[in-house]
Amino acid sequence: MKIKYKIYYVFLVILTICIFIGLFKVLEIKNVDISQINAVLLESTDLSTMNKDDGTDLRKLYNINRYDLEDFVYYSPKSNMDADEILIIKLKSEKDAEVIKDKINNRIKKQSDSFKNYNKEQYEILNNHILEEKSGYVILIVSNDAKKIGQSIDEIM
Repeated sequence: MKIKYKIYYVFLVILTICIFIGLFKVLEIKNVDISQINAVLLESTDLSTMNKDDGTDLRKLYNINRYDLEDFVYYSPKSNMDADEILIIKLKSEKDAEVIKDKINNRIKKQSDSFKNYNKEQYEILNNHILEEKSGYVILIVSNDAKKIGQSIDEIM
């Protein structure tokens, strides 16, 4: 009888180990770099109507200091007539997410108020923005291609 239980327990241990080995790739935490995200952005959409920011516009438009972030990529509109923006922030700490999202929401509200009576097409783009927190990142996408860009980013995260 004891041998039967030993075989049973050995079988369970082997099965558990096999399950963990099989699920390792699924459970693995991906360490995505901003440069990888930037490459995906360049492939998934036309960024010719936007400027890549070094942190100046980020500070001016969002009141976010780049030194408070782990890393970021920000494409701002070349013209004040456009609403398209892409901002991806890698947070230093998860606790900063709400503060960053509040600052982003303030910018979106300000832009929406500006475009509401001025340019309905850009206003609709702003209303269909994507703002999410994922894997230590805060992602803002304001674009006609927001869903497509979001799906491209989701694939690597």
